[in-house]
Amino acid sequence: MVSTSRWRHWILPIALAVVVVGLQMLHLRANRHVTMLLWVFGSLLVLLAVFQAMLNVRMDARRLRRHIMALEAWTENAAAINPSVMLEKDMWDRLCQSANRVLGTSMAQVAILEADDREVRMMATRGMIPSNEGEVYNIEDLPTIGQCMQQRRIITVANVSKAGMAINLQLVKKFGISCLMQIPLLAEGKIFGVMMLGRTTPHRFDAEELQLAELWAAQVAVTLTNVRLYRRMREELAARERWLGHRDALFALNDLIIRVRKLDDLLHAIVEAAPATLEVDACQVCLLDDTAEELQIAAITPAFAGQALGQRIPWRGTAVEEVVAAGKIVSYADVSQRPGVSIWRGLPGGGVAYLPLAAITGKAVGVLVLMQKTAGAFAHDQLELARLFCSRATAAIENAQLYQQIQRDADTKAMLLRELNHRVKNNLSSIVTLLSLDEPQLSAEAAQWLQRAIDRIQILARTHELFVTGNARVDLRKLVERTLGSLVARPESVHIATDICPDNVFLRNDRAVAMAMILHELCYNAMRHGLRHGGGNITLRATLPAGNNAVVEVEDDGAGAPGHVVFASNQPGQVPPNWGQGLRLVNSLVIRDLHGKLLVRPRAKCGTMARIEFTLFADEVKLPGL
Repeated sequence: MVSTSRWRHWILPIALAVVVVGLQMLHLRANRHVTMLLWVFGSLLVLLAVFQAMLNVRMDARRLRRHIMALEAWTENAAAINPSVMLEKDMWDRLCQSANRVLGTSMAQVAILEADDREVRMMATRGMIPSNEGEVYNIEDLPTIGQCMQQRRIITVANVSKAGMAINLQLVKKFGISCLMQIPLLAEGKIFGVMMLGRTTPHRFDAEELQLAELWAAQVAVTLTNVRLYRRMREELAARERWLGHRDALFALNDLIIRVRKLDDLLHAIVEAAPATLEVDACQVCLLDDTAEELQIAAITPAFAGQALGQRIPWRGTAVEEVVAAGKIVSYADVSQRPGVSIWRGLPGGGVAYLPLAAITGKAVGVLVLMQKTAGAFAHDQLELARLFCSRATAAIENAQLYQQIQRDADTKAMLLRELNHRVKNNLSSIVTLLSLDEPQLSAEAAQWLQRAIDRIQILARTHELFVTGNARVDLRKLVERTLGSLVARPESVHIATDICPDNVFLRNDRAVAMAMILHELCYNAMRHGLRHGGGNITLRATLPAGNNAVVEVEDDGAGAPGHVVFASNQPGQVPPNWGQGLRLVNSLVIRDLHGKLLVRPRAKCGTMARIEFTLFADEVKLPGL
């Protein structure tokens, strides 16, 4: 079926045929020669009209094929923005191929502006022999390209040998170009290159071809804009993935350095983690010494440690002076070109960056050195990430140094405390020895009083033996064992049993001394008064009935205490008048040092029970698993 648009080409032949037939009918009776002449002339006109109509139909078909080819080429252009086609060379090759198909040319070439806008680089060629792909030309040597870029419009030359404008004849003859078309390439409103199309024979581009070229240029602009958007999107996604990786690495490093307390272990972790996190080859940590006049190389990535580790370097007047003094980041693309950086010998050459390790207060702690084997500037994002890395590393280094100082102070204090307790024990033992030397003839009562004084001093000395190890707490079980061992006057007929249920009670040193004196006095009184008629049993019991409330009981099965009455006291002076100095001392220690109360009462059947109730401090109860 012939399309309606084609009938317009046949209107003139049909009209002429009708006119000829009409003239023949009008002049049928006229001169026969005239009629024949009209017939011949009319037939020629009809034939000419038919021939012209056939030419028009053929041109329409050719134009239709060209439009179809243009649509196919534009479809190919659209494929160029597919995310899988991101190589610039492939994209330009496709565009050159589609341009040749759309405009019927045999040669195509893309010239892209260089960064200085003074030169162009040939990116892709089609049908040009020899190929000049990759070559760079000055725009002044390519006047038609310069004019196309400047005017931002299509420039055509029908015959280069008869061009009415400046043209590089040497170059066009080299490639056998007879006619050419220069199309400006735009993206996001900016011109960045020119596409040159040509033929080996002269040709004048008609209005339709120029219109197709303009449409093709618009299509290319859309394609290039979309390609750039795709590329930018991919770059941003890659940057996002890279930053997420860096964030995870920083979190992992943060978790690591929080758990590491020793300074040497922390520095080792930093120099091992930094290269992968910051995308460098090696890392070095330099810390200021006590005088703040020298930097000591405290840690280096193991593969580059060498003999530099531990070296001390004066930093004033060197490349890192601004880093230490002003807290600035200093980086060099090629350290071999910086003589002032020669103090860092033994490290890989190439790029070097110095970052300050500064506390929140601004006080300099040291310098972090990042090193690359190859020369090249550090990226801005890379240095910003390194700055975050340094801030976290500085905090960790400060904490480790503080922990180290606290540990040294604690060790010093523990040593002094051990020495103090050792000397106290020795002094108490010396007092006992002095009291035992050249003992004079004393009355029985005076001798007994002196012996009790010696026993009490001995219990103090034995208790201080528990402190010689430097512990700030004393296990209640060990304290009981040591106290019972000091009862040197215990008769063989007296049996002592212990029932210490809690095994997690550790008394402070001052309360341990008071408890030892209390237990010694109560056991001594039980032997002297309760079991004075032939021996018996003494039971020492300790329990934690509720929470941190402790109960210590000392009971015997003897005759009972003097007076055999129930007595409870939580005040220093509330004691029966018939109590001796021992029980008065016990009452005073319970109230003053243990902040508790004392209860003395007879047992149900026989004997006496002394009960001490007091509250343990939180640090005197060791939790399970600690």
